Amino acid sequence: MRLRHSLRAAFGLAAASAFSVAALAWAEPQTGGQPVTKSLQGEQHSAGMNEAIRQFYQLMIDAGAKNGVDTVDVPALEAKVRVLSHNFQAGHDLSLQQMEDHVISMTHMMLAIGKKDPKIFDNLQAFSTALRGPN
Repeated sequence: MRLRHSLRAAFGLAAASAFSVAALAWAEPQTGGQPVTKSLQGEQHSAGMNEAIRQFYQLMIDAGAKNGVDTVDVPALEAKVRVLSHNFQAGHDLSLQQMEDHVISMTHMMLAIGKKDPKIFDNLQAFSTALRGPN
C-alpha cells in the first residue's frame, strides 16, 4: 500500500515539475538569454488592414482631429467611417452592421484617447500604435 502511495506521489511530483517547466518556457520564451515580448494580438495585420487603418487615420485628420478633438463634427465623421468600415470587413466573421458598430466604437475610442493625448494624431505610426494598443 505504501509503495503504491509513494509511486502516486512520485508521479504527481514529476507531472507537476514537467508542467511547471513547460509553463515557464511558454511564459518567458528566450532568445539569446533575453526575454521575448509577444503581442497579445497575434501576428501583425495584413497589408489590407494597414491600408484601412491609413484611411481611418486620414478620415480623422480630415475631420480636424489634429486641431483638437473638440473641433470634430462627430456625426459627419461617423457617416464617413460607416462607409470606410467596408474596408475592415474583409477577413472578419462580423456582419456589416457589427463591423460598422465596431469601427464607430473605435472612432469614439480614438477621439477619447486623442483628447488625453493629442500627439496620437501627429502621424500614422502614433495613431496606429494607439489604435492597436501595447504589444
